[in-house]
Amino acid sequence: MNTLFITMFGLATLLIISAIYFIVTAAGMWKVFEKAGRTPWHSLIPFLNIYQEYDICWDTKFAVIIILATVISYFLPQGEDVSTIVRICSYALSVVVLFIRAIASQKLAQSFGKGLGFSLGLFFFKPIFALILGFGDAKYVGKQN
Repeated sequence: MNTLFITMFGLATLLIISAIYFIVTAAGMWKVFEKAGRTPWHSLIPFLNIYQEYDICWDTKFAVIIILATVISYFLPQGEDVSTIVRICSYALSVVVLFIRAIASQKLAQSFGKGLGFSLGLFFFKPIFALILGFGDAKYVGKQN
Protein backbone atom coordinates (compact mmCIF):
# COMPACT_ATOMS: atom_id res chain seq x y z
CA MET A 1 0.00 0.00 0.00
CA ASN A 2 0.97 3.55 -0.51
CA THR A 3 2.64 5.10 2.54
CA LEU A 4 0.90 8.40 1.98
CA PHE A 5 -2.49 6.69 1.99
CA ILE A 6 -1.72 4.89 5.24
CA THR A 7 -0.54 8.12 6.83
CA MET A 8 -3.60 10.05 5.69
CA PHE A 9 -5.92 7.26 6.86
CA GLY A 10 -4.23 7.24 10.27
CA LEU A 11 -4.48 11.01 10.59
CA ALA A 12 -8.15 11.00 9.53
CA THR A 13 -8.91 8.25 12.06
CA LEU A 14 -7.11 10.18 14.80
CA LEU A 15 -9.02 13.34 13.92
CA ILE A 16 -12.38 11.55 14.02
CA ILE A 17 -11.61 9.89 17.37
CA SER A 18 -10.42 13.21 18.82
CA ALA A 19 -13.57 14.99 17.60
CA ILE A 20 -15.81 12.32 19.13
CA TYR A 21 -13.88 12.52 22.42
CA PHE A 22 -14.24 16.31 22.50
CA ILE A 23 -17.94 16.34 21.58
CA VAL A 24 -18.93 13.67 24.11
CA THR A 25 -16.86 15.24 26.91
CA ALA A 26 -18.17 18.74 26.13
CA ALA A 27 -21.78 17.49 26.16
CA GLY A 28 -21.32 15.86 29.56
CA MET A 29 -19.48 18.84 31.01
CA TRP A 30 -22.14 21.18 29.59
CA LYS A 31 -24.68 19.50 31.89
CA VAL A 32 -22.19 19.35 34.78
CA PHE A 33 -21.63 23.10 34.48
CA GLU A 34 -25.41 23.67 34.40
CA LYS A 35 -25.88 21.61 37.56
CA ALA A 36 -23.13 23.59 39.28
CA GLY A 37 -24.74 26.88 38.29
CA ARG A 38 -22.05 27.85 35.79
CA THR A 39 -22.23 29.03 32.19
CA PRO A 40 -22.61 25.78 30.20
CA TRP A 41 -21.05 26.94 26.93
CA HIS A 42 -17.72 27.32 28.74
CA SER A 43 -17.41 23.56 28.31
CA LEU A 44 -16.78 24.18 24.59
CA ILE A 45 -13.77 26.48 24.98
CA PRO A 46 -10.34 24.91 25.53
CA PHE A 47 -8.57 26.00 28.72
CA LEU A 48 -11.67 27.87 29.94
CA ASN A 49 -13.39 24.51 30.42
CA ILE A 50 -10.49 23.32 32.57
CA TYR A 51 -10.56 26.54 34.59
CA GLN A 52 -14.32 26.26 35.19
CA GLU A 53 -14.10 22.57 36.09
CA TYR A 54 -11.44 23.27 38.72
CA ASP A 55 -13.42 26.24 40.02
CA ILE A 56 -16.42 23.94 40.53
CA CYS A 57 -14.59 21.24 42.43
CA TRP A 58 -11.23 22.39 43.73
CA ASP A 59 -9.03 25.45 43.19
CA THR A 60 -8.33 27.44 40.04
CA LYS A 61 -4.58 27.70 40.74
CA PHE A 62 -4.29 24.02 39.81
CA ALA A 63 -6.08 24.75 36.53
CA VAL A 64 -3.49 27.43 35.81
CA ILE A 65 -0.71 24.90 36.53
CA ILE A 66 -2.31 22.41 34.11
CA ILE A 67 -2.66 25.06 31.41
CA LEU A 68 0.90 26.34 31.84
CA ALA A 69 2.32 22.81 31.84
CA THR A 70 0.43 22.06 28.62
CA VAL A 71 1.72 25.20 26.91
CA ILE A 72 5.30 24.65 28.12
CA SER A 73 5.22 21.01 26.98
CA TYR A 74 4.06 22.13 23.55
CA PHE A 75 7.08 24.40 23.12
CA LEU A 76 9.69 21.98 24.48
CA PRO A 77 11.80 20.50 21.69
CA GLN A 78 11.01 16.93 20.71
CA GLY A 79 13.00 14.17 19.03
CA GLU A 80 16.00 11.97 19.58
CA ASP A 81 18.54 14.80 19.63
CA VAL A 82 16.97 16.47 22.67
CA SER A 83 19.15 16.86 25.74
CA THR A 84 18.56 14.75 28.81
CA ILE A 85 17.50 17.73 30.93
CA VAL A 86 14.77 18.68 28.44
CA ARG A 87 13.56 15.09 28.38
CA ILE A 88 13.46 14.96 32.20
CA CYS A 89 11.54 18.27 32.31
CA SER A 90 9.04 16.92 29.83
CA TYR A 91 8.49 13.75 31.86
CA ALA A 92 8.25 15.72 35.10
CA LEU A 93 5.57 17.98 33.61
CA SER A 94 3.64 14.94 32.47
CA VAL A 95 3.75 13.40 35.94
CA VAL A 96 2.62 16.67 37.56
CA VAL A 97 -0.29 16.96 35.11
CA LEU A 98 -1.37 13.35 35.70
CA PHE A 99 -1.17 13.77 39.47
CA ILE A 100 -3.24 16.97 39.42
CA ARG A 101 -5.79 15.45 37.01
CA ALA A 102 -6.18 12.41 39.29
CA ILE A 103 -6.88 14.60 42.31
CA ALA A 104 -9.22 16.80 40.27
CA SER A 105 -11.18 13.73 39.16
CA GLN A 106 -11.62 12.76 42.80
CA LYS A 107 -12.63 16.30 43.78
CA LEU A 108 -15.16 16.51 40.92
CA ALA A 109 -16.70 13.18 41.90
CA GLN A 110 -16.90 14.27 45.54
CA SER A 111 -18.51 17.60 44.62
CA PHE A 112 -21.39 15.58 43.14
CA GLY A 113 -21.60 13.12 46.03
CA LYS A 114 -19.77 10.30 44.25
CA GLY A 115 -17.02 8.07 45.59
CA LEU A 116 -13.64 6.67 44.64
CA GLY A 117 -14.93 4.32 41.95
CA PHE A 118 -16.61 7.17 40.12
CA SER A 119 -13.49 9.32 40.41
CA LEU A 120 -11.45 6.52 38.83
CA GLY A 121 -14.01 6.40 36.04
CA LEU A 122 -13.67 10.15 35.52
CA PHE A 123 -9.90 9.83 35.37
CA PHE A 124 -9.72 6.92 32.94
CA PHE A 125 -12.97 7.32 30.95
CA LYS A 126 -13.84 11.01 31.27
CA PRO A 127 -16.24 11.26 28.29
CA ILE A 128 -18.43 8.42 29.53
CA PHE A 129 -18.41 9.45 33.18
CA ALA A 130 -18.93 13.14 32.35
CA LEU A 131 -22.10 12.08 30.51
CA ILE A 132 -23.20 9.98 33.49
CA LEU A 133 -22.48 12.85 35.88
CA GLY A 134 -24.13 15.47 33.71
CA PHE A 135 -27.19 13.60 32.51
CA GLY A 136 -27.65 11.35 35.54
CA ASP A 137 -29.37 12.08 38.81
CA ALA A 138 -26.26 13.41 40.61
CA LYS A 139 -26.74 16.73 42.38
CA TYR A 140 -24.03 19.32 42.87
CA VAL A 141 -23.23 19.48 46.59
CA GLY A 142 -20.37 21.98 46.34
CA LYS A 143 -16.64 21.76 46.87
CA GLN A 144 -15.56 19.08 49.33
CA ASN A 145 -12.38 18.98 51.39
